[in-house]
Amino acid sequence: MQEVAPRFQKSICLGEKLKTMLREKNIEMELYTARNNVVEECRGCGKCFDEGLCPQDQEDSMEYIRKKNSRSRFNCFTVASLFE
Repeated sequence: MQEVAPRFQKSICLGEKLKTMLREKNIEMELYTARNNVVEECRGCGKCFDEGLCPQDQEDSMEYIRKKNSRSRFNCFTVASLFE
């Protein structure tokens, strides 16, 4: 498994705890992390707004994540830098 930077460990731990709590309530949750996804930094080209497409979708996991999120009822994001 890929080594995780200490500042991301808290965010991943929080996500795993949330996943466990929701599973106990029979609520399905998928956890997307930097360990199992590639997300490139935005290039600022604006094509997502103009055309609804990101040219980086061929290079990272965002197209898959966006499709999964669009079908979900609830999305929760944790940001590792908040836990430093």
